[in-house]
Amino acid sequence: MTSLPPLSTSRLANQVAQAICDAFAEYHYRFREVTRRASLRFADSDWDGWGDDGRERLEVRDRQLARLLIKVHAALDDRLHSRMMWVGIKAVYSCLISHRDDWEIAETFFNSVTRRIFTTVGIDPEIEFVHTDYPSPPTPASGLAYRSYRAASLSELLEQALLDQPSLWTTRQQLQSDAQRVANRVAAESPAMARRGGSIAADFANAIFYRGRNA
Repeated sequence: MTSLPPLSTSRLANQVAQAICDAFAEYHYRFREVTRRASLRFADSDWDGWGDDGRERLEVRDRQLARLLIKVHAALDDRLHSRMMWVGIKAVYSCLISHRDDWEIAETFFNSVTRRIFTTVGIDPEIEFVHTDYPSPPTPASGLAYRSYRAASLSELLEQALLDQPSLWTTRQQLQSDAQRVANRVAAESPAMARRGGSIAADFANAIFYRGRNA
């Protein structure tokens, strides 16, 4: 019985690059799945659960990398430390992630793989992403990442912004109370803003950033 010839460098580079790309997609999905719980933890005041989620986010990446490295070691075997092989893997991987809007994170994930394999001191731009492969973002933004508001007063502006974030309030009375509290805090921190006349405008990020017991 004749044995199959070893895979060519180019074919093996394609397979390993795809495996890394798939592992990154799985990692990022799991990470965002945990992150999406933040709004529920905040709404339920589940601070113990929030702490558990924080630890899980840290563990997701390491678990995914550990599983991936087993596959990469098995696939490359005696070519594991071949720089020529990894130059090819990086080139293929760069093409595979070009459609993603999280390509910068994908590049960092790739670097985590090569660093664990080569355990290098310093940087090697041939087998890791030192500077991004793209002179400008390869994927256009799907829309604005913020909303713009204008109102006669800061408290009114904040009410408008909070209306678009129903997860942060339960009753109109709470909304108005929270808006006024924030306006008072801003006035205390920035008296000049409190004294200014005319309407006021501000931009707010669409996504809510949760940190500890704050949103």
